[in-house]
Amino acid sequence: MISEKYKFDTALRPQSISSTGSTGEYFNLAKWGKAVFKWNVSMTGLTASSTGLIYQATDAAATDAAAITSTSTVAYGTSNATVASIVPAVTISAADTVTVNGLTFTAVSATATAASREFVDNTANISTTITNLAAIINNAQYGVPGILATAGSAVLTLTFEQPGESPANRNLSTYEGIVLTSSSTTNLTCANIQIGGLIEIDATRLTASSNFTHVALNVINTAAYYTAATIVRGDEARYSPYQTEPVTRV
Repeated sequence: MISEKYKFDTALRPQSISSTGSTGEYFNLAKWGKAVFKWNVSMTGLTASSTGLIYQATDAAATDAAAITSTSTVAYGTSNATVASIVPAVTISAADTVTVNGLTFTAVSATATAASREFVDNTANISTTITNLAAIINNAQYGVPGILATAGSAVLTLTFEQPGESPANRNLSTYEGIVLTSSSTTNLTCANIQIGGLIEIDATRLTASSNFTHVALNVINTAAYYTAATIVRGDEARYSPYQTEPVTRV
């Protein structure tokens, strides 16, 4: 069973973390070859970011704690959003556009053409506009790979999907998250709801001469955002030339 091969724990309990940062609990790597930290940040800014850094210590009480500087990585609101939103205004104009992961969708006042990535804006019923936009983003041929658009009555929610968990066309995305812009921040208001990051550590990276055996995740956000993290420890091979991973979705 997966639960017998890997150890899952909460690395950072849900809390508000700002630019002063916060370090979670320390976990023993003595009997594990590797560990990976995954963290999620709830935020609204498209340009906000969150930095993850692994610390090492000699015990669970954080004795002699020190940062492993080469393990630092950053999750950006501009490229690593896992959940985002689009809110059309009643005053949305024809030719207003929203761009999702490099694909641009244009509002029209009459019949929309899928091949042109158009959606009908309905000033009498904003939920109709949202439904139309969701339909073209989810379109099997002209939609956005890796993105699921869910229409609500007043907001469109975009979710970055993991490969293998969605229709075949969604597995083709080369993006590591949601990249979202619009031609009018008033008529098509874009926001991030959540961004995610991942960072891995190999037990051989710990400073053996100082008897370091434990690791913890430190997170620093550009502003006070609700943050949580998990750690997965595994008994895989004790060494790999690829000991840290770039920021990715969670």
